[in-house]
Amino acid sequence: MRRAFTSGMQTTASTTEKDTSTTPALGPAKWAKLRGLLPHLVHPNETILPAPSVVTSQAVNITDELITGGLSTLMLRLWFQRDEKGHRRVPLLFHRLRIRISDSLHPMERHGSVFRIECEYGSVARWVVYRELRDFLSLHAHYAMSNMILQNVDKMPEFPKTSLPYFKFLNKELREKGDGRRVGTADFARLQREALENYLINLIRAVMFHPSSNRLAGFLEISALSISLAQSGAQYKAGFLKIELSSNSGGGFGRKSTSWQEKKVSRWCSVRESYLVVLEEPGELEVWDVFLFDSGFKIERPKRYYRQGLGNLLHHDKTDEKSKELEQQHKKTVEHQHGHGHANGDAQQRITEPAAQPHLSTAPDSERRSVISSIKTRVSKIFQLDPSGCMSASGSRGASTSRIAGTHSDEDEADADVSDQGDDDLGSVLSIPSRPPTPMLDPSTNANPLLQGQGEEGAGKDGDEKGKEGMKKKAASDVSRHTFYVVNSQMRLKLVAKNERQMSQFVTALEKTAANSHYTRSNRFDSFSPIRMNVAAQWLVDGRDYFWNLSRAMLLAKESIYIHDWWLSPELQMRRPDKERYRLDKLLERKAKEGVKIYVILYQEVSNRTTPTDSNYAKQRLIGLHPNILVQRSPSHFQTGTFYWAHHEKMCVIDQTIAFMGGLDLCFGRWDTPQHVLTDDAADTDRSEIWPGKDYSNPRMSDFFNLNKPEEDMYDRTKVARMPWHDVAMQIVGQPARDLARHFVQRWNYLLRIKNHTRLMPFLLPPPEFRPGELSQMGLTGTCELQICRSAGPWSLGTPGKIEHSIQNAYLKGPFSRECRCSAGFLTATLLSISISTSGCSLSLALRPVHLLNPCGMQRFKCPNTLFTSRINSLSPLRYLLSVLLPSSYSTVVNDVKIENNIGDAIVHRIIRAHKDGTPWKCCIMIPVFPGFTFPIDHSDASAIRIILECQNRTIARGPNSIFSRLRKEGIDPNEYFAVFSLRNWAKMRGDVLTTEQVYIHAKICIVDDRLAIIGSANINERSQKGDRDSELAAVIRDTDMIESTMAGKPFKVGRFAHTLRVRLMREHLGIDVDALDEEDLMTHDPVKPENEQEAWDPDSEQTNREEGGVTHIKKSSQKSGIGAVAMDAKENVNRAAFAGVETTSNKTAEVVRKLGLAHNLVSRNPRNETIEEERKDFNREGQKEIGFASSVVPTLEEKTIEEQRPPKEHIDAEKDHTNNGDRTIGDNHEAENGHAQNGDALPNSAPSELHTDDNVLFGAPANAKLPSVDNEPPARSLNSDVVEEEQAAPGAKATIKDNLGSKSSRKHVWTVPTKKPQVGPQDFEDPISDAFWKNTWVASAVHNTEIYRKVFHAVPDDLISTWKQYKEFVAYHERLNKPTRGSTNGEPVARIPSESGEEVAHEPLPSDTNPTDIASEMSKEEGEETPPLNSSSFAATQNEEPTKPRRPARGSEPFEKWERDEMEKLLGELNGQLVIYPNWFLEGEDIANNFLFNADRLLPLPIYT
Repeated sequence: MRRAFTSGMQTTASTTEKDTSTTPALGPAKWAKLRGLLPHLVHPNETILPAPSVVTSQAVNITDELITGGLSTLMLRLWFQRDEKGHRRVPLLFHRLRIRISDSLHPMERHGSVFRIECEYGSVARWVVYRELRDFLSLHAHYAMSNMILQNVDKMPEFPKTSLPYFKFLNKELREKGDGRRVGTADFARLQREALENYLINLIRAVMFHPSSNRLAGFLEISALSISLAQSGAQYKAGFLKIELSSNSGGGFGRKSTSWQEKKVSRWCSVRESYLVVLEEPGELEVWDVFLFDSGFKIERPKRYYRQGLGNLLHHDKTDEKSKELEQQHKKTVEHQHGHGHANGDAQQRITEPAAQPHLSTAPDSERRSVISSIKTRVSKIFQLDPSGCMSASGSRGASTSRIAGTHSDEDEADADVSDQGDDDLGSVLSIPSRPPTPMLDPSTNANPLLQGQGEEGAGKDGDEKGKEGMKKKAASDVSRHTFYVVNSQMRLKLVAKNERQMSQFVTALEKTAANSHYTRSNRFDSFSPIRMNVAAQWLVDGRDYFWNLSRAMLLAKESIYIHDWWLSPELQMRRPDKERYRLDKLLERKAKEGVKIYVILYQEVSNRTTPTDSNYAKQRLIGLHPNILVQRSPSHFQTGTFYWAHHEKMCVIDQTIAFMGGLDLCFGRWDTPQHVLTDDAADTDRSEIWPGKDYSNPRMSDFFNLNKPEEDMYDRTKVARMPWHDVAMQIVGQPARDLARHFVQRWNYLLRIKNHTRLMPFLLPPPEFRPGELSQMGLTGTCELQICRSAGPWSLGTPGKIEHSIQNAYLKGPFSRECRCSAGFLTATLLSISISTSGCSLSLALRPVHLLNPCGMQRFKCPNTLFTSRINSLSPLRYLLSVLLPSSYSTVVNDVKIENNIGDAIVHRIIRAHKDGTPWKCCIMIPVFPGFTFPIDHSDASAIRIILECQNRTIARGPNSIFSRLRKEGIDPNEYFAVFSLRNWAKMRGDVLTTEQVYIHAKICIVDDRLAIIGSANINERSQKGDRDSELAAVIRDTDMIESTMAGKPFKVGRFAHTLRVRLMREHLGIDVDALDEEDLMTHDPVKPENEQEAWDPDSEQTNREEGGVTHIKKSSQKSGIGAVAMDAKENVNRAAFAGVETTSNKTAEVVRKLGLAHNLVSRNPRNETIEEERKDFNREGQKEIGFASSVVPTLEEKTIEEQRPPKEHIDAEKDHTNNGDRTIGDNHEAENGHAQNGDALPNSAPSELHTDDNVLFGAPANAKLPSVDNEPPARSLNSDVVEEEQAAPGAKATIKDNLGSKSSRKHVWTVPTKKPQVGPQDFEDPISDAFWKNTWVASAVHNTEIYRKVFHAVPDDLISTWKQYKEFVAYHERLNKPTRGSTNGEPVARIPSESGEEVAHEPLPSDTNPTDIASEMSKEEGEETPPLNSSSFAATQNEEPTKPRRPARGSEPFEKWERDEMEKLLGELNGQLVIYPNWFLEGEDIANNFLFNADRLLPLPIYT
């Protein structure tokens, strides 16, 4: 039979081989000569594949071919040769290509066969191509015509005519050979495949050394990119398409500088596993652009409306009858597909199936075919064509809005379809098939070819009915057969294929890809990325550890480095000291010279004067190092209309495998150690500077300048301390690193579309998924469940209709979800570092400070925060919670501006539930003492500081919408559940000058229950959380490796990652030497379970496949162009100016402005109206509003600690505590010190006179306190009828605090504090919410430290300051500190606090009625000369000196005595770490009078700070 088949072919495999061996043509002769050079390279023991599959034996090693030299020459030609279109040759060695036509399918909806061509190139590139017989004919015809004209093929092989399905011809040949056998269907299909396979092999031999091989490469869907990416992801479909941008709102498609003509050219497109890539040419790797799949991906098939109308009039009756007939015929066909008979009738029915199925596309009454369609159908029948094939829809959800298309080409249908004319001989031959027909659709044009053919397993008749209804539905629409649209969140593209079959194949490939992609699904928290299991992750606290690990990873880079930062300093030293080779620019230059591609995105500041990051210097410095370093800056302010918002994310991805992210930029001022030292004066020493040049910084003194001179200092190191920087970041390995790389690629490509660059920069491709088991083989797995979230919107990512705020969703749904609970019925939520944002409402559940920046012309905003919440028990479902909060609730109101951040609301509701259930619950927030801006708070240019403090105070304790007020309304003591802390440190400068400075908290983390953690760059405020403002990144981490611990004294299992992070942070804050303790390497732990057995934590079951609602949708009409956004910003500024003017002019002025249409809501913003008054009221316990703030009624943590006499004796550090030497203990004399006798009567003269000033202003009293009738009485609250016993006792505690502050103290020792030093050990941190730790260690240490800093430095802010006048009196103490001790010879002052006193910073004095005299001297005069004697024996004993006589402290503005300076240092030595209390009463009196903000502050746009 095979001899009969091959004899009918004029060119067969054997004949061809014989011809080429005897009289070789030019092409085969070259190859034969090349093979002659390799006589001994074929190893006889190796298996040689069959000849028809390859041109040359796979046993010939390609290295040996290169050694001979001939192949090297041919490879060089690949670079220079061009085909007839001017395209470079595809760099492919065709003789190394293996092909095999493994199967020929007979789809139900088609006449002809579909051939499955399996291709393999090398050992890694494998792919499958589906082609019809007419595709082979078209390929041959093009080569024949081209060779006829250009003579560009050496010897064109003839097409195997016997591969055409003419059975009468085959039977005739068999009869001539005397063979009585006939060719059956299966035998013919096998012989047909062999003939076409031999033809392809011969064609490869003919064209493999010629540029015309590009046509064959296109036939096999081979390109330079497909070979380059063979080991990283799969290719689903490739070919030429014409691409047009249908919607320009997302930034365009292709480079912005591309001409209109270039955008109309057909380009090579390739569908890969999560994107559609468009190339300049198939022979090059240069990418034209990339279309990414996301949750908004869909395919649109346009209806051809011009083909409707006439068909309704001319074919109404006829179409009705035909529709019914086809419906009956289709029913029989479907029933037959599930049968098993082999009778002649059954066989005949199977033969007619392909012919009947395509006509099901006939439309019902609603959509008739037009005259043109009808005529074309009739013409098609004359030439035995089938123009109405129906493409089946895929079963993937949401992949397209309409997937109706034919499977035949409009141009080439006459080339290869089977004749449907009957033939008796043919019928007898085909009546006995060797196997049942394939019950499937064309796999190349149907995403689920078995869906309609077989139905789902076990579907039975229901599956048949669904298949029938589905086909009728798809046949109902007459859609375009060449054009389709693809849509994602960024753009809408119009794609035009050359014929219908190519279009159908691309649509199918897109559907298959979308169905398998994680990025097209609805992911948890509406994030762009899915949940990843068994991830290796490690937290990194402070810059030293972060930069060291990052530098090590950079040295391992082999292919690429992605860096995205708000600010980057090229001269940053990653390792210190004296490690110049690890400087950032040197590391990047070294890797660039090794061939690593480095891509950097930096935030572009509006002005270097307002945001002094000098991104242009950083860019020029980097790109000047090496051509492999590419830098883009964003945003383009006027183009996008973005002046207020910034790219605030910080990340670095190495080789798309290792990622670093968190709160640390690669810039000056971030490198720090857990000790957070303040000084670095290496002059006159033999050591090197730890913070050289600009890296020694203190933004509270002055911001950065002259960054192009990084080696120059900005301050005098002997007089100005640096501001330490506390931060948290993390290292990730595996799939999440690729999610971050994809995010970077998406942003990089978007910038290329909207910016014109003088230097050509490439489009980047997103990385593929790691193959199953690949990470395990490399040992890159861990125990964490991790998901990447982000804040991204129209201006930052080019998504005009979508805003992603998955970080906010994670904060709301993660810590406060019903699913987040322990087995004991209660849950601990530890949010270490919750940032209370500049937005009055944004309680940031992030570790340490919130870093806000003003990309506009204002200032750089850094608002640090830290929250530690514990014991969230029996949480109500978040969906229920939001249904209560979202419609009408908001976290706070600032100047009648509502801040709609629901995190604060969620905390309040959770505390209320915990209080009702009686379950322990703690929320610990850590924020910076002051925002990191220049100038003291009373300076006229300190607007940013005052606005941020105003918003924070509104969030925490002031106003009816504050957390304190809402809790008091429910009868809850806020101190039992909610507390805010900060960090501060001290040091000795040259000359033993004391100094102090805040430790700036910049980390943004959230730790819940020691089980869940969130680490990122997002502050908890409107800027970071809303999505359409600052761009941010965050990671949600849940460790599946659970370890035993305790919570509230009960056994509790915690996650290793979150637990170790929380313990590490708390140890650092309380002064434990964390460097001396062994820290566990979290990335060395093996997964608890395989990934496929892990169950992801998804509280709201959001992780689904292709469901809508993954991001927030906004109406198109609300989108503004760049000019529109600028106009809106200008109008908002006018509104602010008008609002501020109201305070200084009159309501008539406001009315004029309002009539001009510039300020519609100006009246409501009038600070004199009732709205502003409402903000200065508080709820009493009966739910009624009264004038005053909750902060003035609720005792501070310091007052409660003193009242409760904490810490108890068993928790006091007896060995190190000397703060009450020889003094009476608080426990024994506490009542007396508070001004109360044992029987409750007031003690005479027990309250110090400093409690009020000469003008009867209470010093340190709450703003709404009533003036005492007697001087020695503590102040009473205005809400006296509403306070409880605990609140009534608070003034007495404050009297003790104030008594300790003044030099005329009732204590025996002036240089002591009211509280004892708590004992702290490294193992005391397991249970964070037990009273033993929380009250006796954590809070007691913060109170103790606060009192020491107040006593020694008068550090601000402080709870004893209520008014501006009290502030000036309080900081006047700094003038004394700035003087040398009495009798000193070196002239050095006792202490310097330049950032708080305004030293060396010119600033205007606050307008005041008082003269700028020496306030301290005036106070000294009032105090008089009498001072209680001091017992100094203990101090003298420590100095081995005999006590001489009692010593009195210096008075008023007199210089301190030498012994006082020594007592100060001794007292500072008793500190427990850096933890201090955040003051809630600071300048409360000015706030309640609406005098805290200056008039100029109200001109600034509030959204910048929120």
